[in-house]
Amino acid sequence: MAPNELSRPVVIPVAEFRKEVDAVVAGLPPARRARVREIKIEIADLPDPGDLAAVQPPFPPTILGLYRGPVGHAVELPPPAGDEPVSIVLYRKNLARAVKSRTELSEQIRDTLLHEIGHLEGLDEDDLRRRGME
Repeated sequence: MAPNELSRPVVIPVAEFRKEVDAVVAGLPPARRARVREIKIEIADLPDPGDLAAVQPPFPPTILGLYRGPVGHAVELPPPAGDEPVSIVLYRKNLARAVKSRTELSEQIRDTLLHEIGHLEGLDEDDLRRRGME
């Protein structure tokens, strides 16, 4: 790809990014929204190297979001005492680099958050792919 074909990342301050995330959550059906509000949704600029290396093969540094919790079954919320907390992390700078416009960014935030919520609900990557939520 030629340098002139590269798009500049969409600039979005953290507070505005948080509003986008909150709007997605507010738009969920009531039961799903209540479940999602029981977990922490974090916003980080970029992935932590420890999170990338937590799985084999490691996640690429360009991931858009990450679900931290058990996969393959619906998670009990709140988690039982002693269990690791469940959370979702969205990577603001990676999301901003993956799109060409603010409208695309809003759509990508929604799609990424819904993908990670799918993991919370017990779906693995194959399940999500079959549902068109890659």
